[in-house]
Amino acid sequence: MASLTVRLFIILGGSSKIIYDDMSKPGPLLRICEGVVIARMEGDLETEGKLYFVLMDVLRSTEVLKIITRPAIEAYKPIMIK
Repeated sequence: MASLTVRLFIILGGSSKIIYDDMSKPGPLLRICEGVVIARMEGDLETEGKLYFVLMDVLRSTEVLKIITRPAIEAYKPIMIK
């Protein structure tokens, strides 16, 4: 049963979204996005463009994404049953 679930997950494209859905600490990425929005609101096209390309570089590299948002294992807290 579990292997069928995993196969369906991969076939339906879930595996490509999991790195974005399960970020431990998305705060740094959100700050980059907010910076893009603020720069646009202020009409600072140069800063907006730089931040946009920083964001694209981060999203294209899973290793950089893991460094910025922390590895998932750091967010894992096992449940202790007594």
